[in-house]
Amino acid sequence: RYLGNCIVLEVELWGILDGLNLTLDRCFKRILIQTDSIEAINAIMEDSSENSNSTIVKRIHHTLKRVK
Repeated sequence: RYLGNCIVLEVELWGILDGLNLTLDRCFKRILIQTDSIEAINAIMEDSSENSNSTIVKRIHHTLKRVK
């Protein structure tokens, strides 16, 4: 994926979202998300999909709901 100029946090979040989408496409029953970015973890854990200002965090929450 080409992201152009962006901050590292955005790259981490896109990587998580792309990985989640791959797991859905391949019908995995269980997944484990690993990242070394505490900022990415905090962004996902602290923001609910309804309250987040970040579109990518909203998309991650929406995708996580589809995994359940």
